[in-house]
Amino acid sequence: MPADYRLVCFSNANIVGTTTSPAVDIGMGGTPVTSPLVLRYFWTSIAATTTISVNVEASYDNTNFRTVASGAFSCSPLADPMEMGVRFITRRRYVRATITGGTVNGVTAQVVTASRNSPEMYLD
Repeated sequence: MPADYRLVCFSNANIVGTTTSPAVDIGMGGTPVTSPLVLRYFWTSIAATTTISVNVEASYDNTNFRTVASGAFSCSPLADPMEMGVRFITRRRYVRATITGGTVNGVTAQVVTASRNSPEMYLD
């Protein structure tokens, strides 16, 4: 079993405006065409009703990034903590997340395999 479930972009971060995570290394060659990855992200609270936009950006050399997938989701402070995911395939080695939209607290984002996207399955 590959260790991609351990690839964390954000961990319990507070985001205001636009924030870009550090890049994570998914390995040379990127994702297999038959096995996409998912940037899975969730948050504990949001300050006001807004739209959260997430871009998955990838790079061969960890310097020149381009967007390979994106998603936008409407959110409300009255809703329970939310979870969303953006599925992607890339041949690039490094992946990072850029999240835009309001003030969002407790954001965690990780890169996981599309078929196994629940961290509860991997408790050590």
